[in-house]
Amino acid sequence: LDLLELQQHAEVTRSITHKSAKKLGKRGRPQGSTKGAADIASEQKGHRKMVLRALPELSFDIRRQASTYRDRISLKPKVLSASSIKNIHHLIGEILDESMRQEHARSAVEYILATNQKDPVVEYLNTCRGRSLDMSWGEITQRIFKTDEQLAADIFKKWMVGTAKRPLQPGCVMDWLMILVGAQGIGKSAFGRSLIPTADWYGELSADVDMLVKEPSRMQMSWINELAEVDSMTCGRKSDREKMKNLVSIREDITRLPYAPHPERVPRTFAFYGNTNRSEFITDVESRRTFMIQIPEGETIDFEWVAKNRDGLWAKALAEIDEGTSCTWTRNEYEQVH
Repeated sequence: LDLLELQQHAEVTRSITHKSAKKLGKRGRPQGSTKGAADIASEQKGHRKMVLRALPELSFDIRRQASTYRDRISLKPKVLSASSIKNIHHLIGEILDESMRQEHARSAVEYILATNQKDPVVEYLNTCRGRSLDMSWGEITQRIFKTDEQLAADIFKKWMVGTAKRPLQPGCVMDWLMILVGAQGIGKSAFGRSLIPTADWYGELSADVDMLVKEPSRMQMSWINELAEVDSMTCGRKSDREKMKNLVSIREDITRLPYAPHPERVPRTFAFYGNTNRSEFITDVESRRTFMIQIPEGETIDFEWVAKNRDGLWAKALAEIDEGTSCTWTRNEYEQVH
């Protein structure tokens, strides 16, 4: 009798195990899932088509998001925030009157943004090509800064070349700082703004160096970043001056881009310039990274002329890039200046 009961118990156990295995299905794939790679790809393509159908009424520019959300005022695109992209499936549902799962909508939108990204700064620079000013850099520097020093012309030329090169070749070497030195109210800040067609591409940074290093997105949002009253950032301890030198010479920042789950290395597409009222603040630790243009006493910067001729100035810088002009300084040039 005991043997018979044991056999019956074994049969019941096998039956339960068999039913459980059927419910689980194949390992690594949910029960009932029979989609192959082609089916999944087709489904993903359908998700992207839904997003593109809804795109006109979503009212954001798919070309100007993560890398260049700096056009949000003048170019009028709606820039997606982290919360709005999280709920984008609701907007698509309202527009198309069709349901779409949250993860499918978000994945499709992020893919479209990534594959259609274009930098409006690069687009602007390309419109400037072929319209170079018929003036030498010495004549240009004399007109803008009222100085006929050859060093000032060399500094401005290299800075313009480096500033134009950064969006075209992200992360290229630009390891020095141009500093405009002169009295208050002569147009040192207006000069930077006059070089760009929209205020969205301009950043005025007055935070301490530690804050800028910790939050590089503040710099990444602009094309030209002004370090206002740069002497206040470099007159502290030696460690602070070293941080300033590193801030200027770094070629890529570690930051978390919009919608990205993790921080990543982002090559710099922007350039700095500084200004100060004091010419004596430069100290040994960062002097090899700084080049000053002294505005003569009683003169002002002709930023209105810069605004009228900005396209020609950038066209001239682009022509220098095409000719192979360097935006860095050789050892011999450093020694001659410093």
